[in-house]
Amino acid sequence: MLRHPCRRIKWPSFVPKLALLFATSLWHIIFIKHSAFTGNLAHGSTASFAPWYGITLSFKPSDSSDSPSIMRVAEYAREIARRAKKSEAEIREIYFSALLHDVGKIGVPDAIINKEGRLTDEEFQAIKEHPKLGNQILQNIRQSPYISIGAHYHHERYDGHGYPEGLKGEEIPEIARIIAVADTYDAMTSKRSYRSTLPQEVVRDEIEKGIGTQFDPQYAKIMLEMIDEDKDYQMQEWKAPFKRISGVMES
Repeated sequence: MLRHPCRRIKWPSFVPKLALLFATSLWHIIFIKHSAFTGNLAHGSTASFAPWYGITLSFKPSDSSDSPSIMRVAEYAREIARRAKKSEAEIREIYFSALLHDVGKIGVPDAIINKEGRLTDEEFQAIKEHPKLGNQILQNIRQSPYISIGAHYHHERYDGHGYPEGLKGEEIPEIARIIAVADTYDAMTSKRSYRSTLPQEVVRDEIEKGIGTQFDPQYAKIMLEMIDEDKDYQMQEWKAPFKRISGVMES
């Protein structure tokens, strides 16, 4: 019996994900055109979440022991933006950009992402490539140019010592400055392959230490407010898409 030639090819693990990204992007283009006609997009309908949610599920980071990690980052970013008095349109853009901020990790070997010990210099350099790869993937979705901002710049630091571009202060796009705070909070409050969840007081101290160095002071202080309101440390237990923690994550 003849075998299909493609069956003999050992495809890289990220190829199916890229194919899904292409298909979902095409779906998004069709959705945009349909929404522009029907008026749904202008009103921020719930359906507008669907394309991005589909992409997000296909790119869950391999280091997430609990898959809602990406969704939590997006929710924290949205709450920071809401408290910063951003417009509804700005909040949606921040949320969608946050959903895809780690998409570039598809290009990082799982052995590096899941490594329990200290990374070598070469392994850390491989990790540092994921913002550039994420930007390369997402900048092709031209209907929503803001989508790639979070992926590209969420590891920049306010003091200019971040990567990949070494931007400083307000040179860093605002979307990324917000996502950076949300992502760091989630990283510290999530169980990782190399450590357990950190105590809330440690998390708060680290956010406070990063004001003006790692983080934009405005958004770091908002996160401190959220932490201080979260008396029972419930915010890090958020497990399901679009769920709110009473008193902290309410719309």
